Amino acid sequence: MAGRNVRRRVNDSPAVLKFGGSVFADLTGFGEVARYVAARVAADGRPVVVVVSAMSGTTGSLRQVLDQVAPRAPGPAAAMLLTSGETVSVALLA
Repeated sequence: MAGRNVRRRVNDSPAVLKFGGSVFADLTGFGEVARYVAARVAADGRPVVVVVSAMSGTTGSLRQVLDQVAPRAPGPAAAMLLTSGETVSVALLA
C-alpha cells in the first residue's frame, strides 16, 4: 500500500458518542445508554467509541474528599482519584 492514496469511506469512521454525568443521575441510565448504543450500531453498522463521565455528583464528591484528606496531593495521585468516577462508569456500562 505504500505510495497509494487510501481513502476511507465516511461510514467506516467510528461515531463518537459522549454521555455526561446527568445521563447517569441514577443506575437506570446505564441500561438506557447500553440500549441506545446497541440500537445505533444495529441501525447503521458503524463502529462506535463511547465516552462516559462519572455519575452525577461523583467528581465533586471526590474533590471534597481529596481537599480534606490530601489537599497537597501530587498531580498524578489527584488525577487517579478524580478520574476513578469515570472508571466506575466504564465498568458499569461494559
